[in-house]
Amino acid sequence: MSKMSPLATILARGYFPKELPPPFNTNLFGIFAETAPAAFHLDTSKKGSKGNLVSRPAIHNLARTGTLRRKLTIPNPINQYQVARAVAEGWAELKAVCKQSPISLTTPRYLKHGVRAISPRSPFDAIPLARARSRTASRYLLATDLSQFYPSIYTHSIPWALHTKAVAKSKPNDYSLLGNVLDLAMRNGQDKQTIGIPIGPDTSLVIAEAILSSVDAQLSGAMTKRGFRYIDDIACGFRTVAEAEETLGQLQHLVGDLQLQLNPRKTRIVELPSELEASWVPHLRLFAFRSSTSGAQRRDLLSYFGRAFELAANQREEAILRYSVQRMRSVSIFEKNWGLYESLLLQCLSVEPGTAPAVIGELYKYHLRMPLDRARITESLQQLIEDHAPLHHGSEVVWALWGAICLGCTLDAKAVEKSLLASDPCVALCALHLIAKGLVTGPVDVSPLEALMHDGELTDAQWLLAYEANVKGWLPNKGGKDFVTANKHFGPMKAAGVSFYDETATLPIAVKAAVGQDYGDADDDFDLEYLLGDVSG
Repeated sequence: MSKMSPLATILARGYFPKELPPPFNTNLFGIFAETAPAAFHLDTSKKGSKGNLVSRPAIHNLARTGTLRRKLTIPNPINQYQVARAVAEGWAELKAVCKQSPISLTTPRYLKHGVRAISPRSPFDAIPLARARSRTASRYLLATDLSQFYPSIYTHSIPWALHTKAVAKSKPNDYSLLGNVLDLAMRNGQDKQTIGIPIGPDTSLVIAEAILSSVDAQLSGAMTKRGFRYIDDIACGFRTVAEAEETLGQLQHLVGDLQLQLNPRKTRIVELPSELEASWVPHLRLFAFRSSTSGAQRRDLLSYFGRAFELAANQREEAILRYSVQRMRSVSIFEKNWGLYESLLLQCLSVEPGTAPAVIGELYKYHLRMPLDRARITESLQQLIEDHAPLHHGSEVVWALWGAICLGCTLDAKAVEKSLLASDPCVALCALHLIAKGLVTGPVDVSPLEALMHDGELTDAQWLLAYEANVKGWLPNKGGKDFVTANKHFGPMKAAGVSFYDETATLPIAVKAAVGQDYGDADDDFDLEYLLGDVSG
């Protein structure tokens, strides 16, 4: 394949939220974008701008930790093409605005090769080091973040950040200004709403950084020397409380001018010292697993997860169990310990559904060389669906369905029907894939999905389902007409072979070689049921 343009790269690797299961990808759409027809272009002429496509995005409800949720957005492809094109063509200008910030750790970088097209310049684990540096010669700490940052961004503030509020307000319809183009394209992709930008696409990182970098550029004093910002989390050390309070007032004024607000629950001025990272992290990060014998490893597994469960019970809003499972990627499990390890993973899945991607990843990593208890796994996946589908918790349900697909678990038809209550196009597509693979005990009533197979849905919140189920032939067209082929935007995509769901996708996990000889048979005389009960109590 020839070298991709920045526009194609942004759409191929920076469109869908990274939290979706592997089948959901936009590679083919990125290739299509290289030669997209004129109908995809944003018309900024005085007459034409009123004829631009206006749509509602798909919403995917993401599990975080505890009771926290986040609504991820999957914009309509025509509207996202227009946003991505504006970002690609205006990259030099956007980059210059973002580079004004003296404190940002998340200045966007365009990556020709990588998992995502655009990423923050510093990884998340750079925060503890930044905290240490920010507290040099300081006695007090100011820490804050923004309330509902992405969902509360005023789209008209995009041109304010890029061109100043005075210029933008004097030229609201001047589409030679990049900010006005982005404002229009963004609004069209969210039913003309001016409040909020999508959580998920890489283009939103660029826009958010441009907005906050315009704030950072106006800061002064200690904030520019010792302060740092990671997305919308801001911190700085100060010599006196008065200095910290003065900077807090400055921040409140500057973000308020963009119609944003600091989060009162997260805003604090405290006397140093203060922790550099969450207190629970070292307990798990520094835990040393022994690989000498299966018995030693078994005791380590019980100690490690026992500690993780204890920490999670006391700090339910922290991602402790997700971290715990992810850390296990570097550990190779003895076959004698598989039953125990599988039980611990499934317990994590039951008590913290946000662990689903990591748990399914671990099960998949071992599925070819360990005796998976598919009956227990199936029970856990179905329970996840039954508990969360009625609550519209899309991420738990979609990972449960896709877990069944990649692990070859057959689900009860009633559970699959119940999954559709999530009203999530990603869930619906995984359910249809499961049905197509014959991994269901009986017939499933998909009539609620069939009712969505019409042209009007291509610009509504179920556009992904309507398009993809048509392309795959998984659902009949309402009224018998091929509404996708007839559509001036989606028809060319279908003709070019664009698909957003890859049935052949698997988890990109390298399987480590199995642990060699077990030298510790004598250590294996444990009452496993008792020990497991100890940690699952």
